[in-house]
Amino acid sequence: MMWGLFRKKRRYLVTCPRCGSHQVEEEGYVSTICSACGYGFAEEEAGRQPFESQNGSNGKSKEEIELVHCYRCGKEHIAQRSSGKTVCPNCGAVISFEDRQIEGRLSEAIDTRGDLIVAPLGNLFSSLAVCRNAEIMGRFAGILICEGRLSLLGSGVFPARIRAQEVVVGGEANVSCPYSLQAGRMIVRGVLVADVAVNGTLHIFKKGKLRGDVVAKSIQVDKGGVLEGNMRISKRPWDPKKFLNFESRIPELKLQLRRGYYQRPKIV
Repeated sequence: MMWGLFRKKRRYLVTCPRCGSHQVEEEGYVSTICSACGYGFAEEEAGRQPFESQNGSNGKSKEEIELVHCYRCGKEHIAQRSSGKTVCPNCGAVISFEDRQIEGRLSEAIDTRGDLIVAPLGNLFSSLAVCRNAEIMGRFAGILICEGRLSLLGSGVFPARIRAQEVVVGGEANVSCPYSLQAGRMIVRGVLVADVAVNGTLHIFKKGKLRGDVVAKSIQVDKGGVLEGNMRISKRPWDPKKFLNFESRIPELKLQLRRGYYQRPKIV
């Protein structure tokens, strides 16, 4: 009988009666404020339709029209991927849909829903890097939020705060992170030195090594895998809705760069 209280609410695409812009609201809302013009209106004033059906209407696929989350203000809005970029109607942040590949040294904030690749000779410092999937073969420092899979394929110490839906540590990787790493699920095939919080399963394969404190929903270590550190099982190690306070961390991260955190970690 209590099950209905935990039922996932449906989402609707709501049209502002003043400016005509669209935004997503959950089922059962009474009134809201337009994120584009600031006009307040009640549910009966606005036109609405199920958000899921909107994705497939007018011959447009789910990949073309999607719900974009802005990590600077925490608001969501509808955008068309084929347009190449979108602007958050709440804070004005420009969000790209293009893939980015870093070949050399770059210090820049990156906000894209495309893929991010840091090449073996790439060196990226970003106060906030947001992407869909990421492959880090070179060096990275700053804050990285990955909505899909993050593949750590290089070696070195990364002074970075990392959050990803899935983290994969490659078989040749040798990575150390002085800050806690948050993931929806994690696969370790190489070497990782970091404290980790995993909302799903942490899987350490044969020859994989993880050294650090672990909080996870479940832990699986294959024969030959190594896990050294404190372990705790929790239903929800970290809250995906809690945003990173990245602005306060920038001076600290820059100090770590000046102290030479890009050395290769000594791991046996």
